[in-house]
Amino acid sequence: MLQLRDVIVQFLALAGRRGLNKTVLTKLVYFAEIESWSAFSRPLTGTSFYRYHYGAWSPAVADVAAMHSAVEADERLAYGAYPETRYRLREDVPLP
Repeated sequence: MLQLRDVIVQFLALAGRRGLNKTVLTKLVYFAEIESWSAFSRPLTGTSFYRYHYGAWSPAVADVAAMHSAVEADERLAYGAYPETRYRLREDVPLP
């Protein structure tokens, strides 16, 4: 089983300098978990997800991304009105 932080870093590396917002990052980890269950009959990271009105949600994804030393968070207003947190890898971090 992989560590959640390694999966997050891999997705952020694939996203490039634009990064991913909290919702997209959570959904990607969720879909990776589903694919792991489908292909290997075991979890990828073992992250627990909750059923939410807009889909699966796990606060652990945002918590791990915020605490990781290789990840920087940028808080801004999306579409001029909605707060959004966007995660990206720091530039001085070597890509995995």
